[in-house]
Amino acid sequence: MSAVETLRLAEESGVRVDVSGTDLVLQADHEPAGSLLDALRQHKNEIITWLSRTNTPWTADDWLTFYSERSKIAARSNVICPDKARAIAFDSCIAKWLEFCPERSDPGHCAECGGPDQQGHAVVPFGTEISGHTWLHPECWHAWNGRRRSQAIAALKTLGICPRVQFPDDFGKNGSL
Repeated sequence: MSAVETLRLAEESGVRVDVSGTDLVLQADHEPAGSLLDALRQHKNEIITWLSRTNTPWTADDWLTFYSERSKIAARSNVICPDKARAIAFDSCIAKWLEFCPERSDPGHCAECGGPDQQGHAVVPFGTEISGHTWLHPECWHAWNGRRRSQAIAALKTLGICPRVQFPDDFGKNGSL
């Protein structure tokens, strides 16, 4: 049984699993089954990693459904191969995870390098009014964006969501690789 399957089993059993530091905190109306407790112990580190990274209103099943739907929508075009459709669906999941888990910061210091806002080296806001802003030096955005995408990819992979094939960024431009 995987960490995701363990979380699903806990949810189906009426057990809410939360994280407090390096501990799993269980809330239930009844004593969880011994097999569930064993599985939670076995996958504790993976579960903590997933729950700590993911502050989304979606369950694991919601993420898998979203990925599956996006993959089917992309595949319907019949212009792309199934692997590319899955890669497009995965990118949609990354975008959704980043939307759910924004990294807000206070103005005055770059969230990536920690450097101050100063004349000639300004810290500017990135983000939206709704999700809040991350304050960055413009030249730090690429590193910050790469780090955030890596966080999203790691979180999604714990659910078993990942494309099987990686494509270059210019895939499909001019009709070829």
